Amino acid sequence: MRQQKADMTERSFLQMVEDSRLVLAQLPEILTPSQIAVFVSMEDEKLAAQRVYVQQARLEAGMSPDFDE
Repeated sequence: MRQQKADMTERSFLQMVEDSRLVLAQLPEILTPSQIAVFVSMEDEKLAAQRVYVQQARLEAGMSPDFDE
């Protein structure tokens, strides 16, 4: 059960990374450079927190905290 949770959180994280990349590619059409910088900072913080969550889930499942991003 814990390994399934770890796998699910890892897949969710990878989808978040991809979604973020796609959104960031479209931002120059609607935001100013300074607004983009703030958005990038917010996305970086969100992804960092999610990365830690994935690592914790992997540890709880008896797995290495490292995963292929």
